[in-house]
This record gives sequence, C-alpha cells and structure tokens, in this order.
Amino acid sequence: MYKNLGSWNNSEISIISYITKEKILSNNQKGITELPKFKYEVVFVSKSKHKNKIYKTWIYNAKVFINDVEVSIEQYPTGFTTIINTIPTIIYRYETDNDSINFRVTWKYSRILRSNN
Repeated sequence: MYKNLGSWNNSEISIISYITKEKILSNNQKGITELPKFKYEVVFVSKSKHKNKIYKTWIYNAKVFINDVEVSIEQYPTGFTTIINTIPTIIYRYETDNDSINFRVTWKYSRILRSNN
C-alpha cells in the first residue's frame, strides 16, 4: 500500500480505500523518452454489512480527482457506477512520471448489493 485514503461509513455501508504505487520497469528499445515511470491504482474494499454478513457495495456517480483535477470527466461526465467487492477492487488506474500525486474519489450515493453472488 502506498497511501491510505481512509474509510467511509454510513449505516450499513462501509468501504475502505487505499492507493498502490508500482514502479514501471521499461525496456526502452525504441528510444522513447516519455514513458510513464509509475503506476497508481485506487483500490476499494467493501465491508458493508447486513444482518452480520458482509456484502458487495454499489457506488453511483463516482468521480476521480488527481491533484484536485477531475480526471474521469471525459469518459464519464456524470460519474461512473461500479461494484465494490469484498476483496480488493481496483476502481481506477493511472500511469505517470510523477513520483507523488494526490487522489480523491467522490460519489453521490451507494447501496449494498444483497445477492448470493
């Protein structure tokens, strides 16, 4: 884990989040100088409970910000919807030359996915 983004709790909904950072090893045979050096991944894990059982969580209208700039707006102008599993779930991946960046994720609402799957 590179950076803990904290947890979000509201009634039955509970999500923990963190960032991973990996150095990209380059086999630059073509002389390209502008290759990204780091891969960052925003990871969420659902800890949402209903009747003492942990379930997946839906998040709706999610938006990703890097250094306070919304980076998901071109692909998802109103935000995206995703299912957060009870195991680590990558919700956004970003490659860059920057050794240190700040992530923030927002969403409008969420709900527990109560199913047998």
